[in-house]
Amino acid sequence: MEMSNIVIVIASISGSNTGLGGHYYDSMVIAEELSKFNLVNIVNLGDFPANALSQSQTPVKYVNIQVNTPNINRNSLKKCLENYNPDVIIAFDRMAGLIVRPLCVELGCGFVLVKPGGGKLSGYYPNNPFQIYFSYKDIHWALNRRKDGYGKVCCIPNRVQIPQQDHQAIAKLKHDLSILPNDLVLIRISRIVQGYKPSFLKAIRLVNFLRDQGYPARLVIIGFPQCESTFQEIKSQLNERDAIVTLKEFTLNASRLLKIAKINIGIGRGFMEGCAISQHMMAINTEDDLPTVVTEDNFNYFFQENFSMRVTFQGNEKINQERIISLAELSMKEVVNSKVSQKWFREKFSSEQVCSLYDEILHLARVLPERWSLDMLYGEFYLKKNGLQRFVKKLIKY
Repeated sequence: MEMSNIVIVIASISGSNTGLGGHYYDSMVIAEELSKFNLVNIVNLGDFPANALSQSQTPVKYVNIQVNTPNINRNSLKKCLENYNPDVIIAFDRMAGLIVRPLCVELGCGFVLVKPGGGKLSGYYPNNPFQIYFSYKDIHWALNRRKDGYGKVCCIPNRVQIPQQDHQAIAKLKHDLSILPNDLVLIRISRIVQGYKPSFLKAIRLVNFLRDQGYPARLVIIGFPQCESTFQEIKSQLNERDAIVTLKEFTLNASRLLKIAKINIGIGRGFMEGCAISQHMMAINTEDDLPTVVTEDNFNYFFQENFSMRVTFQGNEKINQERIISLAELSMKEVVNSKVSQKWFREKFSSEQVCSLYDEILHLARVLPERWSLDMLYGEFYLKKNGLQRFVKKLIKY
């Protein structure tokens, strides 16, 4: 892999995100891995700094950009990027891509846009030559848009590092929650938002089902409440033996607490991090009433959607319940060390593969710098329209 000067740009914009989402952690992992053979910096643009990036091992520079206007001022961002003199800029979300793309032309550098997750896009999405998608469901749509064959569009699902476990914090949390050695603990780590509510409710139904079968099951939910109504609804449905943990001392970098549990109900990178420490894994299929035991037979259904909340396939409730009981029985008898989870992590999720997977597209983007196009001009129009809408909403609000 040739050494490149790479800048990863990621946005944090009020009303669009919270600065705490999983894609910030994805960007940090990718930056750290690429740093092994390249010079890498992260630029966080927007109207507030993303709190998640405070944990970055890669240098982060925050640049204030106001988007509630049809005429975005890019001067400070341009000066920042000029100081880095990048060979390639990787934009880690649509808004970051729209803002930084014209500057790549001025700087004469390559441009790669990453779509890290999320459902179907509404509105315009850039059709630049070099793009990476985390979900295989997106790649077919993306390839169909590139009719000229110029550039490279590929799917590289997000990668995770093995989360180091904080045994002292785990011991404290066990003490605080009065967890006993024989308890069968299930974990769900997530921001508490409306979009993830079905996963919490299914997890609650799961532990109730296991208790009905005679297992000493306990559910531990760890996450920062970003939606008060969702938080209160989940809280009201929890059994007294279950817990929802929202203290910052536990929610910050919560993957360090995974080993408090034997079974992990994982979404997105949460699934991958559970595999990294060989936990028994479950995920969410919209067709199933309970979380689904992930096996070699159904793994690809989840993998195609990057283990998101959008996975939908015809399941078999009876078979899933039987698998849940078998998983509970296995978890009660031995120390958890799932060989199949280890295999999935090694083959599909390990961050050690980042450099080799990104090498070709970064090289191509470097030797074929971004250039002006009709699509870029349309992107400028979209930004102006979006900024005007935000400006009007702000006026109405006040």
